[in-house]
Amino acid sequence: MTKVFPASRIGAKTKKGFQKNLNRMRAFCRFIILQEGYEPEPTALMYCQFLDDFNPKERELGMERGRMRLLKCDELWMLRNEDGSLSSGMQKELEATEKFNTTLVQSRYEKITIKYFTPEAVEKWLKENDPFGYKLWLKSK
Repeated sequence: MTKVFPASRIGAKTKKGFQKNLNRMRAFCRFIILQEGYEPEPTALMYCQFLDDFNPKERELGMERGRMRLLKCDELWMLRNEDGSLSSGMQKELEATEKFNTTLVQSRYEKITIKYFTPEAVEKWLKENDPFGYKLWLKSK
């Protein structure tokens, strides 16, 4: 089973925006797990259950712990924003992965594979293959 770290925008200025972003991440995790042979490691969803994303110290703590778990994954799947950009948190995850991939690590010899996905591609797949995931996706709009 290939362990995948999903990266998608979570932070938002409002609680409503935050909830939309969580639904987007949930749908993205469904997209991952429904691909044959992939297991998501959704730390953002986990840490948002008990850390306050609107408290800068707690947000950074969750992101730091998430990056530690990312480095134990086989792949990093990046869900770009609608404009093609990455959020600041996603950028930090990408930088941590790139740094890891260029550093010799004695306990691991394989690099973490980085894959990028557009919102349009994920939405299309969910619409065609996963009605429940597609409903979650629509809640993120």
